[in-house]
Amino acid sequence: GIGGYFGLLPGEVFTLYGRAKGTFQDPNVFGPFLALPWAFLLHGLLTRPFREMLWPALALAVLSFAILLSFSRAAWGLAAFSGIGIYALVFITATDGRQRARLLAIGAVAALAVVAMIVVALSVESISGMLLQRAKLVQDYDTARLGRFARYALGFQMVVDHPLGLGPLQFRNFFPEDEHNTFLKAFTTYGWLGGVAYLALVFFTAKQLSGLIFQPRAWQGAAQCVFVVLLGHMLMSFIIDTDRWRHLYLLYGLAWGLIAAEYSLRARRRDRTCMRSLM
Repeated sequence: GIGGYFGLLPGEVFTLYGRAKGTFQDPNVFGPFLALPWAFLLHGLLTRPFREMLWPALALAVLSFAILLSFSRAAWGLAAFSGIGIYALVFITATDGRQRARLLAIGAVAALAVVAMIVVALSVESISGMLLQRAKLVQDYDTARLGRFARYALGFQMVVDHPLGLGPLQFRNFFPEDEHNTFLKAFTTYGWLGGVAYLALVFFTAKQLSGLIFQPRAWQGAAQCVFVVLLGHMLMSFIIDTDRWRHLYLLYGLAWGLIAAEYSLRARRRDRTCMRSLM
C-alpha cells in the first residue's frame, strides 16, 4: 500500500482515489485489516524488554504509516481505539510498580511519535490535502438528503414493514447506496430472525471473550488484542457495512478459538480434580 501510494510500484493497482488500498478492493478495508497485526505489535512493545523493541517498533511504524495513507476514518478510529484499549489492559494487568512506570514512559514516547508522524505527514503536500479532507468527522455524503444518516431512519422503518427482510443486495434498489450499518443490514437482508441472530452472535462473542482478558493464561495477550480489535469492529458496524470484510470473520474465528481453549483448559482441570478426589 505504501509503495503504491508513492508510485514505487507500477500502475495504480494498490491505490484508489489517491488512497493506499494494498491488495484490497477498498482503502476502508485495507486500513482496518491492519489493525490486528498492529495491535499484536503494540502489545509486544508494551510487554517486551527494551532490548527487544527495535524490530517490532519499526514494523509498528510501517503499519501505522500504511493505516495513515489509507485515509480511512474507520481505520484511524480503530487504531486509536485499539491502542488506548490495549495500553489500558496491559497497564491494569501489570504486576508491579516498575512495570507500570515503564508503561508510562512508553506511553509518553508513543504520544510524541504519533504527533511527529502527523506533523511529517502534514508537511508533505501530497498527503496533507487528503489528510485534512478525510479528517472531517462528518462528510457531505453522510448528511445528504438520502445520505448515510437518513438511510438509517428509513431503513428501520422498512424493517418494521418487512419482518422477513428484503433479501441480499435489495436495499440498494430503494436507495442510492447500501445501509452502511451492519446491524441494520442484518435485519433488512435476513429479517427479524436474522437480525436477532446476528445481535446474539455479537453479544455472546463479546461476553465470552471479555472473561479471558484478565485471566493469567499463555494466550492472555492474544485474547486482549483480539477482544479490543473485535470490539472496535463491532462498534464500527453501526456506521459501516462490515459484513463483507473477510478479516472480520477471521476475528470471530480467533475469538471462539480462544474461548474454546479456555473451556478445554477448565475441563482438563476439572478432570484432574475429579481424579484426585477418587484417589
